[in-house]
Amino acid sequence: MRYANTAKRVAVGIVALAAALSLGTAPASANTNDGYVSGADNPHDDWNDEGTVSANSHASSNATCLWQKVLVAEGLMPYANVDGIFGDETKKLTVVLQQRWGMQDVDGIVGDATWTRAGRNLTRGEVVNLDPQRVVRMYYAGRNLEFAVYRAGTNGRHGFYQDGSFHQASYTNRTCR
Repeated sequence: MRYANTAKRVAVGIVALAAALSLGTAPASANTNDGYVSGADNPHDDWNDEGTVSANSHASSNATCLWQKVLVAEGLMPYANVDGIFGDETKKLTVVLQQRWGMQDVDGIVGDATWTRAGRNLTRGEVVNLDPQRVVRMYYAGRNLEFAVYRAGTNGRHGFYQDGSFHQASYTNRTCR
């Protein structure tokens, strides 16, 4: 009887330890509550679980700025118009891109399906050393051009350069202009 109880406790402990370890190694999952566009592992699925950006959701943010850079890379928006504000032009051009991609929901809202489709254009993840940490540099390859997107190694947060300055792809802050 004592052996059976001890064996049962050891088995429960092993299951609990395995669960804890698997949580610690799970890929970073994006969530607007985390405050940033983020990802892990394969670049192609980094944007599969992002929050919504639209005229009504995170309309003034660096996440919107990142989306506008996608529109520039796709040849739809002039670079000079990237300002991190999801206005009428960004909505209209998002509709055009959703139509081009043959998406089911053509609504001008960058939700899960639109982020996921855009994420398929992330390529060539490579580790680079940038102060203060190692990051993965990948590229968004659009129809007209590509731009670099950086993912922090420790937290999976995405960032980008605009006009010589680095910006984290935050849902709650807008530093790009």
